[in-house]
Amino acid sequence: MIRIGVTGRIVSGDRAGAYVRIEALRPEDPPSYLVHVAADRHFSVEGGDEWVEDLPSLRQYVAESGWAIAWE
Repeated sequence: MIRIGVTGRIVSGDRAGAYVRIEALRPEDPPSYLVHVAADRHFSVEGGDEWVEDLPSLRQYVAESGWAIAWE
């Protein structure tokens, strides 16, 4: 399950070992999302982000990345 506003560690797939946090960008329906990924849980080392348009696009992004995420 994808969790919004919660930090998780990518345990398999692209960028395994990195941390991820997904933020909803706007309160409209549907919201868009920003996916933050970095080497550390403070998102200050080797980080970046990707914007996705809506929840179906977010699900597709995570699936294509092959991510299994351990949420905190």
